Amino acid sequence: RERNRYISHFATGKGKPCPVTALKVVEPCNPGPVTTYDPDEKYASPIKLQDPPLDCQEKPPVNCELHPWNDWTQCSSECGGGQRERSRTVRTPPKHGGKPCESD
Repeated sequence: RERNRYISHFATGKGKPCPVTALKVVEPCNPGPVTTYDPDEKYASPIKLQDPPLDCQEKPPVNCELHPWNDWTQCSSECGGGQRERSRTVRTPPKHGGKPCESD
């Protein structure tokens, strides 16, 4: 969100000047990691940050999980040598820095 103000009439003569406040205020939304404001900045003021949406919050790591091996296929040849195969698929892919699948 953003809010803007402007000075419609500047002080003249012995009129009081406008208070020193920000003319533009920007409020964060869907924040990332919380950061603090810079206290050395002249017009800095603390802001109230929202909690990030659930989809953006840090999640625990999920390690890869494999399904069990499928059964061996039939031999590719009845005579003279052949090959059999078996396979397996990923049940759960790794997420959020989880460990990758290991082959065995």
